[in-house]
Amino acid sequence: MAATDAYDVVVVGGGPCGLAAAVAMSRVLPAGTKLTVLEATPRMAPQGAAVGLFHNGIAALEALSPGLVHRLLHGSVLFNAWRDYDDVSGEPLPASMNWDRGAQIESTGYTPCHVQWSELRRSLYDMLPQGTVQLGTKVLRCSRLDSGLFELEAETEAAGEGGGKRRATVLARHVVAADGYFSRTRRTAGDGRSPTFRQRVRWFGSITQAELAAASIPLPACLDPKQSPGAEGAVHRWFPGDQPYMDVQAAPRGFVFYPISLPHTSPGGSRMVWSFYANLPILEAAGLQFPPPAPKGEEGEGELRTSLQGARRSGGDSLRRALTTAESFGLPPGVRAIAAATPPERVSELGMYSHNQDAIALGAWANGGLVFVGDAAHSGGPDGQGANLALEDGAALGAAVRKHGLSPEAFAAWEAERVPRILDLMYNKDIPFPAKMRIAMSYAPEPLWTPAHVLDEQAQGAEGTRPLPPDLEARARQAAGALSGEELAALMSDIRAWGRAGLRDIVTAKAVAAGVLKPSGSAPAESGSTGSGTASTDAQAPAAAATAVARP
Repeated sequence: MAATDAYDVVVVGGGPCGLAAAVAMSRVLPAGTKLTVLEATPRMAPQGAAVGLFHNGIAALEALSPGLVHRLLHGSVLFNAWRDYDDVSGEPLPASMNWDRGAQIESTGYTPCHVQWSELRRSLYDMLPQGTVQLGTKVLRCSRLDSGLFELEAETEAAGEGGGKRRATVLARHVVAADGYFSRTRRTAGDGRSPTFRQRVRWFGSITQAELAAASIPLPACLDPKQSPGAEGAVHRWFPGDQPYMDVQAAPRGFVFYPISLPHTSPGGSRMVWSFYANLPILEAAGLQFPPPAPKGEEGEGELRTSLQGARRSGGDSLRRALTTAESFGLPPGVRAIAAATPPERVSELGMYSHNQDAIALGAWANGGLVFVGDAAHSGGPDGQGANLALEDGAALGAAVRKHGLSPEAFAAWEAERVPRILDLMYNKDIPFPAKMRIAMSYAPEPLWTPAHVLDEQAQGAEGTRPLPPDLEARARQAAGALSGEELAALMSDIRAWGRAGLRDIVTAKAVAAGVLKPSGSAPAESGSTGSGTASTDAQAPAAAATAVARP
């Protein structure tokens, strides 16, 4: 491949972070820029667990498109409560997580909702031009050539009868590495740092209502809405009852069960996720080792083999290991039965790894035309912020490229902006949790979209798209022509206000449906309401679109 055939930018990894970065850059790069995403998985199939979208994650998505959050939250779940149980006796424990979601909606126009990881991924994937993402292309290593280009060696799924795999070489002027916490790109072309094993293992899987029914699995009383009203909309958590835990991450073991889709949005009814965490001594007491033995034929040796063993594995062996561990300490049989009924291909096991603070420093994430984002840069524990910070990374990268052009200067500027924020939110123990949440919620990026992008999405009419009010649509169509700078700024502000008003309507309707809010008069519908198209500032939009509600 000649240098003239090189891509201007290659994104390694097609998870939410890599796709968000690709969308963000595509919004601001000039036409004709050669951008591609290399993703190892061969198809955009349902996988992963759930993502809690917090205020900062929503803000990052709004920077990509004001209507994206409408489509994404169409099938989201707003939990009505956290219900805790002793993980041996099954007896209820005092609730440990409660907050006033109604007050949050009234003050900010939003409260966290959960979406399927694969739906978030798919929504971002659909925003890129067809062919941008090369599925079934796993990057094995990255090297910097004397010419200044990057050479990526990849393994691809061969098309046609017989299938098989073949090697391919890709050249790039710039590389955005979003290939996860065991980033091959960072190991082969960056500082070589790998995350540290935290002596903890996680399993997760997903199962639908129809699959549970087909397996004739009776729900435990605490999960049965007929016996426990509201159970279908709650997060259920089992951990040792000998002392109070704010979160399963603080407990030596924990099992969590919750819905991640509504019955009308998924084949087979509501899809539910379970996650099971256990410290290493608990596995050892069950007669298991971690990492598990490597499958025959797996490439790599030394540190690379160890890291591959610690990465995610899926299938029947992972399910058996989870059930063996759960049975060893006596997780209630009814809870174990839910996991046992899960299709094995949807069960994954992974070690809990995170980067040490010394891996978070200027120069570690950006080096010339190479930059690391998301877990490849700053993997942490499952505290709910990982995906949100990764979405921030993508939006912030787009803003840096818009300001500095596609260049090492843009990557360095992005790193200089992101490092202090990540240090504060992930590592600074002097900042109390409520203050960290305020820092997270303060994220307010500028939009990377234009009115033309909004019109394109309106024309596509994807499920969950909320129509622009006629006046806004007419002004958006004029934007390509005679609008002055001030007129364009006012239009952008009004479209943002429309987006925020729609977001508030959707979340308010979900809160009413979940029993978090009581309707006063009539609750807004989840779709069809357009919100306000005339608010002059984003701050005014939530108030203008608010529907009167009362907290129970």
